[in-house]
Amino acid sequence: VHGGRLRHLENWILHDTDSTLPSQVGRLTSLTSWRSYSGRIRGSIPSEVGMMTSLNQWNFDSLQLNGTLPSQLGRLTRLTYWSVSSNQITGNIPSQVGLLSSLTYCFSHLR
Repeated sequence: VHGGRLRHLENWILHDTDSTLPSQVGRLTSLTSWRSYSGRIRGSIPSEVGMMTSLNQWNFDSLQLNGTLPSQLGRLTRLTYWSVSSNQITGNIPSQVGLLSSLTYCFSHLR
């Protein structure tokens, strides 16, 4: 993501990763599928994810994400599958998520 070298990346699978999500993920505007499993991704979801407007599948289950969900999720209008369950995310699902007319699967267990 650094320096914009991965701008054309379409599928990203993070396996056994120990990291945080940098704000630069918003530069991945061609990304359509983003998944992570068996990892320790921690911290909050940056608001810049709202710039990833090509994203249609996002599965970040059972990681160590925390904080609240950014309202910018409402910009992901191509999103069909979204799951962020079994994390430490708190609060409510932002009302902007109601704008995601393509969303057919949503699973989020918020604390």
